[in-house]
Amino acid sequence: MDSFTQFVQKEQSIYAKFQDAALRAQQTGLKQDPAITKKVGGLGVVTRHPAISNELTALTRRLSQFVSCLAYNQKNEHSTLCVQDESNFTFSASKHNPILNGLAGIVSSTLANMSTAQKKDCVVNYGKPLYNENTVIIPGKPRPGYVDLLLAISEASQKITNMRPSWGTHITAIRFLHPHPPTEIVAFCEFIEKQTKALGENILETIDVCWFQLSTSLFQFSPHRRFSL
Repeated sequence: MDSFTQFVQKEQSIYAKFQDAALRAQQTGLKQDPAITKKVGGLGVVTRHPAISNELTALTRRLSQFVSCLAYNQKNEHSTLCVQDESNFTFSASKHNPILNGLAGIVSSTLANMSTAQKKDCVVNYGKPLYNENTVIIPGKPRPGYVDLLLAISEASQKITNMRPSWGTHITAIRFLHPHPPTEIVAFCEFIEKQTKALGENILETIDVCWFQLSTSLFQFSPHRRFSL
C-alpha cells in the first residue's frame, strides 16, 4: 500500500470516529477541550486557506452563537503539516527561533524541489463540519500532491526537532470552552446537520512556519516565516 493510500485511510477512519462521537455527544453533551486546560502550545508548519477563510470565519462565528467556544478566524485558521506541541508551552526566542529557522529552511528547499505540476496538485477538498465532544473540524480530502508535501516536510523536520506529522488535512473550526448538557445543544446539532455546507476546494497558496499557544481566551498564532507557492 502506498503512502498516500495509507494516509487517506487513516484520515477517513478518524473522520468516521467523529461521526460516532457526534451521536454520543447528542446523548451525553459536550465537554471542554482538554487542549485548552493543558495550555497546549508549540512549533508548527501549517497551511493557510485565504480562498475560504471568510466563509470559515462566518461559520465559526455562527457556531459560537450556540455554544461557549474558542472560534478560529482569518487570523489563525490553518491545517497542520507537522507539529511539536506540549502542555504549558512558553515561547522563548533564544530557544525556539533557531528551530523555526531550521524548519523554514526545510520548507524552502522542499518547495524548490517541487515541480509546477506537483505544486498544482497540492489541493484539499473541504467538506461539511464534523464534531465530537470537544471540537468541530472541517474534514479535508487531499490530492496526492498535498500528502506528498506533508510527508516530505514532516520527515525532514524530524532531523531538526521532534516534529510529528498531522493525522489529517482538516481545519479546526472551534474548541468547546465549557461543558454543555444535551438539552443545551439541540439547536447546535441541528444547525451543523441541516444548515451547513461543504467549504469546497482549496488550492494551496501559503505555508507558515509558526509558533502557537492555546488558552481559554484565544489561540495565539505567530508566523515566523511565510512561503507562497
